[in-house]
Amino acid sequence: MFPKLKQIFWRWRGVLIAVPSVTGVIFVLRFVGLLQMLELAALDQLFLMRPREPIDSRILVVTIDEPDIPRLPQYPLSDATLANLINQLKQHQPIAIGLDLYRDLAIAPGQKDLAQVFKSTPNLIGVQKVGRSDDSAPVAPPPLLKLLDQVGANDLPIDPDGKIRRAFLTIDKEEGNAVFSFGYKLAYQYLSKKGVDSNLTPDNKIYAGSAIFQPFSSEDGGYVRTNSGSYQILLNYRGGSKRFQQVSIVDVLNNRVAPDLIRDRIVLIGNIGESYKDLFFTPYSSQMLGSPERTPGVIIHANFISQIISSAIDHRQQIQVLPDWAEWIWIISWAAIGAVICWNQRVPTGRNRLFLLKRSRLVVAVALLLGSTYFAFWYGWWIPLVPALMGLAGSAFSITGYLAHNAAEMRRTFGRYLTD
Repeated sequence: MFPKLKQIFWRWRGVLIAVPSVTGVIFVLRFVGLLQMLELAALDQLFLMRPREPIDSRILVVTIDEPDIPRLPQYPLSDATLANLINQLKQHQPIAIGLDLYRDLAIAPGQKDLAQVFKSTPNLIGVQKVGRSDDSAPVAPPPLLKLLDQVGANDLPIDPDGKIRRAFLTIDKEEGNAVFSFGYKLAYQYLSKKGVDSNLTPDNKIYAGSAIFQPFSSEDGGYVRTNSGSYQILLNYRGGSKRFQQVSIVDVLNNRVAPDLIRDRIVLIGNIGESYKDLFFTPYSSQMLGSPERTPGVIIHANFISQIISSAIDHRQQIQVLPDWAEWIWIISWAAIGAVICWNQRVPTGRNRLFLLKRSRLVVAVALLLGSTYFAFWYGWWIPLVPALMGLAGSAFSITGYLAHNAAEMRRTFGRYLTD
């Protein structure tokens, strides 16, 4: 038994040494977080390469942009103007209205009008900011909307590179209680109107229709020890700003928007201009050429709402990740493929032919890896690309180096007795 195992080991010695060595290095690099940014950048490219999805007509965004400011009666928006805007939208019967603007209802002209609109609009959801960071503080919700339980948190978790790739379903407050997110409250209203149930499973996971939203874990995908507090999920973007219909606030106030654009939809109201400082980097900011584009916060909320509704009604795939053990099998498998390809080509052949044969097989293996990762993401699976590619290339280089070293040693040995 032992001689047979020894013979097998000797036959595959290069592979059996290279694969554990290379994957061990990858494990260390991954564990300390040195691959996180590369893996997140690869995820961004998968988003950019994925086929464009159709516009989600269930959501309309009422935008406040720089050109609108001179045409508004007053800016910042007065309470009277905001009350008029909501009344204009209400008359066309939207399913829900999301006000992604901070409003404290301080005493001011028009405050009573706006308070009355708040009281008479049960499908209106306002915002508050719950989290605290080095450069931001919590923002209180409109007191009246809070009293009516018509407030959601508009916080967005930011990755180390400043991009938004996750979203909150609920957020834990410092006092210990949880607040539903702005996007989830609006999606819940829409789903309730359409007769789609959304609640908690027996193990306290939020579901909508047949879709169960798996809570984000700190080690999901390419993340390493990321803050997974509250109830987060990975954002499955529909796209950038162009994936949602938009109308100007001025057009709504002047009654220049077709009623069918508003009726039976979720209407979001938010700032999109540069001066409002409500712009964020997303996977769609990772353009190869040109400066990175930022996405308004209201558009990110629109993507999140669309994700919840599409998962519940259209059975659109969410982004899923493999368990840790499956990821390591995946990475080790590609390291083994790279090692076996190079090890099997060590038979005596012409030098140029050997080089071309190795290179062509490795190119095919790389293409298969890239293609399988891309098509898996197309169907909602985020599979590690960077570690698998490193395993494939690293084991191939290790085997090549090992064979080159042996060949050099052999030449030196025989060079003592033979001429060139």
